[in-house]
Amino acid sequence: MANADVLCVIVGDPPSPGVMIEMGWASALGVPIVLLQEGDSAPALVAGIGEVTSTTRCRLPQELTEESLADIMTTVEKAAASPRSPRVTEPVAGYPKTSLPNGYEAAEQPIGHV
Repeated sequence: MANADVLCVIVGDPPSPGVMIEMGWASALGVPIVLLQEGDSAPALVAGIGEVTSTTRCRLPQELTEESLADIMTTVEKAAASPRSPRVTEPVAGYPKTSLPNGYEAAEQPIGHV
């Protein structure tokens, strides 16, 4: 993931735990994400991912044709050409600090301090 230009995932219903892990790594590293979705609504676990890293939502057609695959590839190529997002170090909209000591900064403290 550290060397990826883009992450392209199919968001299922329910979403795959493996896909959720990959999206977490990508967002932590600022890798742009292309979400291929069957419907219009995103699962709650991915609804705010665009606040953390560059995210493009793309409708997955019911039947893949050469034309629809070409459209998806164009979307993926555009996302891959976009710059990586900077690492998020402050809370973002909809994601308030936790009740843990130091909020999000707790993850950056040595283990003995968490």
